[in-house]
Parts: sequence; C-alpha cells; structure tokens
Amino acid sequence: MTKKQTKKSKRENVTEADLLDAVRHVVYEYSNLVSAQMPRVVEPPINTHLQDAFLLSCRKMADFFTGTPQKHDLNANDYTEKSQMYRLPTWEKWAEAIDKQLAHITWKRDKSWDGSANKPFMAELRAAWKLFLSKLDSKYRDRFRDEISKKKQGPGFERLDLGSV
Repeated sequence: MTKKQTKKSKRENVTEADLLDAVRHVVYEYSNLVSAQMPRVVEPPINTHLQDAFLLSCRKMADFFTGTPQKHDLNANDYTEKSQMYRLPTWEKWAEAIDKQLAHITWKRDKSWDGSANKPFMAELRAAWKLFLSKLDSKYRDRFRDEISKKKQGPGFERLDLGSV
C-alpha cells in the first residue's frame, strides 16, 4: 500500500448510479493517456505540449489506480469486485517531481525531466488498466465495454489500443 492509500478519504458518498455514469469519464481519461503518447519525434513547441498532456494523463490515471479519492474522485477499486493493488513503481519514484512540474510553479524542482520514464510510465499504466479491466465487477463490465467501443469509433481513436473487457 502506498502512502497515498493510507490517508483517510474525504470523499462524499458515491452511488452506483454515479459510478455507472462516470465510466465514460474513466474511459475518456485512459483514452487521452494513450493518445498523448509520443511515438515519434515532434517539433517544438508541440512536443512540450504533448509531453505535458501525457504526464498529466499519467498523473490522473496513477491517482485513479493508487490514490485516495478526494471529495468527488473515482478510484479503480470502486469498480472491482475486490480491492486490488496496482504496482506503479516508476511512477512512484517520479510522482512528487511530476506534480511540482505540472501543477505548481515552484522554485523547488529537484528532478529534471528528460522523458526517459515515458515508456515505463506507459507500460505500468497499461498493465494496471489491463488488470483493472480483468477484475471489473460484473455490474460495470458491460458499461466499460460499451464506452471503450464508443471511444474507439471516435475520430482519432480508432487505432488506439484501449484494452478489452
């Protein structure tokens, strides 16, 4: 269990209807993560914009898998039959530094970002997503399948690997 998982949640009560409705948001965020990967060299400043979008998506999905939900946040375990641990060791090494670089203008940026952890981040999050989809509670499985299918029919998402339920 990570430090974030041991904190008490300040989340409001969430209903099954809320969770079902929010499946589309989970699939949307994972789709954005997959689409923000940088598989080829992109010229500045677009490369910087894509990098920030990718890292922000990594942060959102890492929080979804390992974070303690706040107020209206979702957590992967909201959708699984049993509580599941997700291993994101590379992300855990970088999480604080990425938070400083993405979400704060600070004088204390103790790690320089060179993009070398992009592939490990993506590998960890893909593995977590695959595990997550395999552990879905039956009451959410069809909704995830439908939302993934809908997303893959949207322009620009047709060829992305969004997993399968």
